Amino acid sequence: DSVYKEINSAGEEIWIPLGSLSYALIESEYISQAIGDPLHRIADAAATKDQVINALTQGCEIFHFTGHAGYNFNSPKQSALCLSKDDRLTIEELVKIPLNGCRLVCLSACETGITGKQTILDEYVGLVSAFLSQGVDTVVSTLWQVQSAASAIIMMEFYRRRQNLDDITALHETTHWLRSATAQHLIIWCETLKAEKDQPRRVIRFLKAEIVNLSTLEETAKPYSDPYHWAAYTITGA
Repeated sequence: DSVYKEINSAGEEIWIPLGSLSYALIESEYISQAIGDPLHRIADAAATKDQVINALTQGCEIFHFTGHAGYNFNSPKQSALCLSKDDRLTIEELVKIPLNGCRLVCLSACETGITGKQTILDEYVGLVSAFLSQGVDTVVSTLWQVQSAASAIIMMEFYRRRQNLDDITALHETTHWLRSATAQHLIIWCETLKAEKDQPRRVIRFLKAEIVNLSTLEETAKPYSDPYHWAAYTITGA
C-alpha cells in the first residue's frame, strides 16, 4: 500500500503516505521459517480483509502482523491494520472476532500501541486493547514509527529468544541486546543466522547487506544504541 486514509476533525478525507514494506517481507519470511508447521501465512495480494478475518476466526496461537497500521485520532474505532490494496481491518471489526485461543499477537507495524485520550472510557481504545478484549494473552506493539532494519532485527531476535523464554523476558532481553550490541556483535549475529538451515534467500540477502554496512563501522560502535531504534516496542497483557 502507498497511502492510508483518515478522516480529520472537519470530516474530510486525508491520505497519509506509507513507506516501503521491503524489510517487512524479510521479517515475515524469517518468522515463517522460525515458527515452522503448522503455519498459515497470508502475504501480498492474498492479505485481504476476508482472508485475514477467516484465518483469525478459525483460531491461532500466534498472530503476527507485519506491515502498516494507522491510529485514527478523530475516530479511534476506525484505527486499522492496513491489508492488501484498500482493505483495512479496523478496531470496530476486530472486537467482533473471538480470539480466546490466541496466546500472542505481535503488531510489527508503525504506532500500533497508541491510544487516544478522548476515548479513555471507550471499550476499544486502541489496537492493543481491541485484541486483549477478545481474549488474547499478550500483545507486542510499537509506540512510534520504527526504522525498518532495526524493526526486522528486533522481531527476528525476539522469535529466536521466545523459543526458550516467556514473551515478556524475550522482548526485554532483545531490546536491551540491540541497545548494547556493537558492530562486531551484530556481524557475528548475522553470520549465525545466515548459517541456519533452510534460511530464505531474501533473509540471506538482508543479512549479507547488514554485514557489509556494519563492516564500515568501528568494531566497538553501537549502531542501534539510540532509544529510537529499540524503545518503541512494548508488551501488554498477561
